[in-house]
Amino acid sequence: MRSALTLALMLAAGSALAAQSLPMGNGYGAIDAPRDIDPLTMGQMFCAARLSGDMTPLQKFFAPKLVRLLAEKPAAAAIPWQTFPDRPVRCEPAIIGNTSNTIGVQVALTYVADAHQWTDTLNLERTPDSWLLNNVFYDGGGNLRFRLLTATP
Repeated sequence: MRSALTLALMLAAGSALAAQSLPMGNGYGAIDAPRDIDPLTMGQMFCAARLSGDMTPLQKFFAPKLVRLLAEKPAAAAIPWQTFPDRPVRCEPAIIGNTSNTIGVQVALTYVADAHQWTDTLNLERTPDSWLLNNVFYDGGGNLRFRLLTATP
């Protein structure tokens, strides 16, 4: 009887701890916390940056690992922000794979250039007060962080 009571108390305490950490997202911040940007706006900013060729407006939203890889890339290497080097004339963002308790969101970017159309996917990571660009997955395979990691001078 005593061990059953002890077990019940331990389970209740564990449930209480789990309930406390879940709303805070285990360090990612509460899912409903106010953030300085939402995933769709981030996708729109990324599209605008690709159309203009200027990624500087997004720099404050780069995840730490991406910042480190960008800093380590060889100076002569171009940053492969998208699958194809073609300059897009149109880009449309759309949220994919979003759930109410997610710690990350994927934003599909559909590009249209003179020669073809393709869709890359932004991988965004939730933080307590923002969303950060963690990686870009390329249409047909590969990703930005891997390319930066393997770039040679």
